[in-house]
Amino acid sequence: MIAWNPAALDLFNRHCENRRDALLAAGADPDEVFGDWKTLIEAHAAAAGENEIATDRVQRELIDLVAADGGLADPDPEPVAAKPVRRGRAVRAAFGRFRTALLWLFGVALPLGVLAFELLAGFCAEALFDPIPTWLHALLIALVPIANAWALLATRPQRESERAFRIAGRLNGIALGISAYYALQFAIITPFAFIALIFGAGLLPLAPLLAFLSASALRGRLVHAGIRRPFLWPFAGRTIPVRPVTPWYKTALPAFVLLVLLSLPRLAVQIGIEPANDPDPAVRARAVWFLRAFGSRDLLLRKCYRQGENADLTSLLTQKLFGASPTTADAQNAYYRVTGNPYGAVPPPRLKGLRGQELIDSEWFDPALGGDQVAARVRGLALAQSRLDGRVDSASGCAYLEWTLEFRNASKTAREARALIDLPPGAVVSRVTLWIDDEPREAAFGGRSQTRQAYRQVAVRQRRDPVLVTTAGPDRVLLQCFPVPADGSLKTRIGITAPLLVPDAAQGVAALRLPAFAEQNFGGAPKVQTSVWLESDRPALAVGAGLHVESAGNVPAIRGQIPADASAPAVCLQVPLEQPYRPVLSRDERLPADTAILQTLEGPAVPAAFPPALAVVVDGSARMAPYAKALVQDVLGRIPPDTAVCTILARDLPEVLSGIPSADALRFAGGCDNGAALVAAAEWSATNGFAPILWLHAAQPLESGESEALRQIADFSRGQLAIYSHQFGPGANRIAEKLADQRLIRAIPVLAGATDIVDYLQHKAGRWQRERLSGANRPAGVPVGSSHVARLWAADEIAWLSDPNRKIYRAEAVDLAQTFQLVTPVSGAVVLETAAQYKANDLTPADPATVPGIVPEPATGLLLLGGASLLLALRRRIPSK
Repeated sequence: MIAWNPAALDLFNRHCENRRDALLAAGADPDEVFGDWKTLIEAHAAAAGENEIATDRVQRELIDLVAADGGLADPDPEPVAAKPVRRGRAVRAAFGRFRTALLWLFGVALPLGVLAFELLAGFCAEALFDPIPTWLHALLIALVPIANAWALLATRPQRESERAFRIAGRLNGIALGISAYYALQFAIITPFAFIALIFGAGLLPLAPLLAFLSASALRGRLVHAGIRRPFLWPFAGRTIPVRPVTPWYKTALPAFVLLVLLSLPRLAVQIGIEPANDPDPAVRARAVWFLRAFGSRDLLLRKCYRQGENADLTSLLTQKLFGASPTTADAQNAYYRVTGNPYGAVPPPRLKGLRGQELIDSEWFDPALGGDQVAARVRGLALAQSRLDGRVDSASGCAYLEWTLEFRNASKTAREARALIDLPPGAVVSRVTLWIDDEPREAAFGGRSQTRQAYRQVAVRQRRDPVLVTTAGPDRVLLQCFPVPADGSLKTRIGITAPLLVPDAAQGVAALRLPAFAEQNFGGAPKVQTSVWLESDRPALAVGAGLHVESAGNVPAIRGQIPADASAPAVCLQVPLEQPYRPVLSRDERLPADTAILQTLEGPAVPAAFPPALAVVVDGSARMAPYAKALVQDVLGRIPPDTAVCTILARDLPEVLSGIPSADALRFAGGCDNGAALVAAAEWSATNGFAPILWLHAAQPLESGESEALRQIADFSRGQLAIYSHQFGPGANRIAEKLADQRLIRAIPVLAGATDIVDYLQHKAGRWQRERLSGANRPAGVPVGSSHVARLWAADEIAWLSDPNRKIYRAEAVDLAQTFQLVTPVSGAVVLETAAQYKANDLTPADPATVPGIVPEPATGLLLLGGASLLLALRRRIPSK
């Protein structure tokens, strides 16, 4: 390196300091320019073969700088040395260093710290909107402080290599595009952030804007550092970029556009939710396709729980341009249509950051409290114990089961346990018990709306101890218990009276399908299973997995453990039935005096045969895909070829096919509203002598917009239209629930497998007939059967009285349900805590002496035994005449 004479160096330094103000006013970096000058002088001296730079060399070079820089250099170098140093020189130098420090602070340290804070805490994602939905966003944001730091290092007087300078220019452009995008996103809250600075807050929302301003200032440095002024004519006064910075449209614009493209899934969700709930099926189908193709399912799931997250510019523009302001209910419906899963069937989304909590925490309000849906699972609520007791009476053709459930709540607030229960086919709930302070309390039975209103009044408003059981479609009930106290438990029991099924009247075999959860809002404690103990008057022929037959004191018993979760299929058992079946009489104290119920078993009215015409509705939802093979082989493949079949595929838009579809035609995607397909099938049925409709479907968690059209066809069919339904997999069926009063949808009792569906349509099954007889009409020699036969007769009578064509008898149906203490489509059962609550709701709890039980009370047995002995003794003492 060439040496400098001390006098020459002093002259050069004084000249530079005097030129600092002029360079600053011109927008240049003085230190950068001074470095260029010094390098130039050294290069010229070395070219001349000089070993030391002398004063005359500096004077000549300064004269050349005057001509080249248009007056920025002093025209007379001699006076330069004599000029006094200005007093503000030190202040200006300090300001330059301070400005560099600010660039390090706001361009590097602040965005890097904000990124780390958001990744760890997720503050903005929970309070405003999610700025880092993916790891790609995190990497792009991390490029901003990296690019700014690189530019600061590349523009020092001791510059890096030319390659490092070019990289700095490209990275700076990318940082400009990224920071500009986020500065625009935060533009809505930027004014409030400035106000918050007064109170020592608001720096975090301003980080994108400050990073953008820092990147812009650094771009000015890079541009100036890449420009050199020539010294000789004809280029005097001109600038030549010897190290040009990459144009912004090649770096900043692509980065900005990339972030816009990455925001499309979020935009698609914001725009598509409302059209996905449009009443017009065509509009709804297009919106669902749009969401499936472009939408973010994670964000869609988050909107099922939260309506907010609209504090960014994108959401504001979406609302203004498209009027998009979807509710959580809209998001829940759209999530099912897009994915095929109800939002409550998947784990709730997690909070952003590394905190690990779920979005719905134990402290959150339960929006479904007191409603008529199970909804999402509640964190901290679990099934702690489950036992199923019962007695199977094949002689009476019925069974009585008691399912005892205990729920435990580990959260910090009281919770409501909700469960949708699949009953045995044709069964009815005849007892509901709740333990309050370890004392069993029996339910009051009343009108459906009356019991639900009482439950809401006590559970939701007073937050006391009720339990409610109401029907939820064919062979289903909804169980609701509130409150399960914080860090406490709640115990309840439901009694179920069920008829035995006779799948084939020609065979002496009856079947019983045990109750099971179809949907639940609670989890299962580890290794919790349902403990089963059923006594039977005859040994069972076959039992389901997990059960075995044994003899307990010469009484056949069915024991074991079965899964208690809703994902487990129902368990069935078979018992022998006497051939031919002997009729039985059933007495009950609630029947009029000297009357009884006669039960008989009848075979099919016509020879077993498949219907000549059949409409088949196949659900096209994604949840049907695992059952496609069974659907084709065990159901559609067994339909006789001479049957006229019309198949309607329930997709986003129904598709009507003639005949039985092939396996290739069955495609499943998302969640499909089957209402429109059922209407099409009903129209076809009406033109074909009201042929039966076979509906094969998965869960239907949405209320269909076609319910009224189905009601209209059902009304004018005058009871001839029938939809035979079978649901594959667990879950709610809102279509069946809303049409329950029409008696239109009839669940097919599937016991062994899907092959039972076709067998059922052939009308092979035996049918129980029950009629009330007075004493004079009672046949002699008929054995007395179970009192549950009378309860089943009452359920049949209630169904007849509440038929939609006989609405004038609804009050009589409710009275009969109250008398026999049954949960039916017109009645419910509710347990309240105090007598005042029962009185306020015009309800009377059931007398414990009238409720059914598994084992007869000891006092009753002793009374019967004592009475029989007394009668026998008196008979021996009376002399015969």
